[in-house]
Amino acid sequence: MATETVNAASADQAESEELLYAAVVQILSEDLYPRKLEIIREYIQNASDAIDDWLRLGDLIEDGEPQIKISIQGRSLLIFDTGIGMTGEDIPKLKRIAYSEKKTGEEAGYKGIGRLAGIAVADKLKITSTSYGDPRLHHFEFRAADMRRDISEKKRQGIQEPASPVIQRYTDIWWTDVDATDHYTLVEIRDVKESCAELLDPNKLMEYIGDIGHL
Repeated sequence: MATETVNAASADQAESEELLYAAVVQILSEDLYPRKLEIIREYIQNASDAIDDWLRLGDLIEDGEPQIKISIQGRSLLIFDTGIGMTGEDIPKLKRIAYSEKKTGEEAGYKGIGRLAGIAVADKLKITSTSYGDPRLHHFEFRAADMRRDISEKKRQGIQEPASPVIQRYTDIWWTDVDATDHYTLVEIRDVKESCAELLDPNKLMEYIGDIGHL
């Protein structure tokens, strides 16, 4: 009897966590960032953390000056850094909302969402990354617009689906060959929504980046 009670409680807790997780996915894809420029802060902080991790390797590897580059291409925003990069084990963790292995006070987390922040403002998020010594370039794609439509339709029907299958449907992971000495991450926030056009304004971007430059 006690075992049945524990199992029932565990099942209820798991179901509650999944429902909450699905709600977080919806919030993330719509309203998490009232000021859309805060998205840039997430990515600059992640890039800065990646470069700090790379520099901790010290003199073990000879390399050029680390870089963070932000560019606008059409309706897409790109953030590139030559930090430590991500491995084949890191990439699948992108599917786990608010997952983080960062230590409090040691690295510059903001809302705890990190590299998935772009799905709040764009139709698609593409992340490409590799780490030193890895002959594979890892690709992660999140089809945010399709996910938003799906969640909206399910909500209209009164259906709240667990988050895991939702995320699984709208993400893809694959790899291609790359020079094993490369190490970088490229974030592509593709087809930024019209309501988030400030992200594609060079002057507003430069001003905001200047404001947060001390981070």
